[in-house]
Amino acid sequence: MIDQNQVSRLLEFLSLSKSLFFLFSNTQQVDLLLAILASYLFFKELPPNNKAKLKLKELAVFCPKGLDSSLNNWPKIKSSLKEKDLLAICQQDLGRENLLISFPYQQEQVDKVSYHIADNDQRFYLTIKPKKGSKPLDYQKLDYKYVGSSADLLFLFGVNDLEDLKDLYFNYQDLFQNTPLVTINTFLPDFGTLNLDISGSSGYGEAIFYLLKSLANLLNFELSSLSNVDQLATLLLNSISFKTKGFSSSQMTADSFLAVAELLNLGAKRFDLNSLENSQLKRSQTKRSQTKIEKKSKQKKKQKK
Repeated sequence: MIDQNQVSRLLEFLSLSKSLFFLFSNTQQVDLLLAILASYLFFKELPPNNKAKLKLKELAVFCPKGLDSSLNNWPKIKSSLKEKDLLAICQQDLGRENLLISFPYQQEQVDKVSYHIADNDQRFYLTIKPKKGSKPLDYQKLDYKYVGSSADLLFLFGVNDLEDLKDLYFNYQDLFQNTPLVTINTFLPDFGTLNLDISGSSGYGEAIFYLLKSLANLLNFELSSLSNVDQLATLLLNSISFKTKGFSSSQMTADSFLAVAELLNLGAKRFDLNSLENSQLKRSQTKRSQTKIEKKSKQKKKQKK
C-alpha cells in the first residue's frame, strides 16, 4: 500500500495541475493497462465540485505503438475493452499543440507563400506559389501532423527507464525535463519528482485501488458515488486477478483479499482471462475428447453387429 504521506503530496501536485498525462511503456503488461484505464476513469468522472477543486481540464493516456497487437493473445480482454471504447483512450503520439505541414522541397516550387481567411466560410487558405514556369507542389505528397506538447503533470506507470517510452520520450525530452514526474513502480527509480512505491502490493490493480480510495477520502467523497464505478471496479478486479493467476498467487495478502471484496461490492465483474493459447489448447483437448467418444461409439456399434 502506498504511504499516505506520499498520497497527500500527490494531491498537492494534482491541485496545481490543469493537464494530466498518463504514460506507460510495457504494452504487453495487461494488469498494468487495466489499472491505468481505471485511473483514467477515476479522474475523468470526478464529481463536479472535486473536479473544480483540482482544476483538472485535460486528461490523456499515452503508450508506444503496438498495444493493439499485444492484446491479440487475450481476445476476450481486447473485445471487452473495445466494447467500452477503452482502447481508443490510449494514444501513441504526444504531439497535440501545433499543426505541421511538410512536403518534399524543391527551390523552384516555392517562390511566395501567402494566406488569407475567407469571410464567407471562415476558412483559412494557404497559397504556395512556384516560380514562373515551374510546376506547383504535388498536394498528394503533403504530410500533416501535430507537434509540440505540454502538460502540468506526468504520471509514469511501470516505467523502468525513460528511454523505454521510445518516441514518446525521444521526441519530447523538453517536456520530461520541464514537467513534474510522478512515478508508480515496484521500486524507486533514479528519476521522478515524486516516487510512489507499490512493492508491498500484489500488483498494480491492488495498489491503484487503495491509491484512488485514499484520494477519494482526501477529497471527501466515496468511490461508490462515481457514475462509472462498476466499470472502474471491473478493471481493477481483473488487474488483480490477471497478476495473481485468479487470486491464487502467494502475493495475495489480507489487504489484497479486502480489495477484491470491496471491488465486488462496487459492482466489479470478472473478464474471461483465458489467453488465445489456452483457448486453443482447450479447443484441442475438447476436440480430442470428442474424437475418442466417437471412436468408442463406433466400436460399440461394430461389436453389436
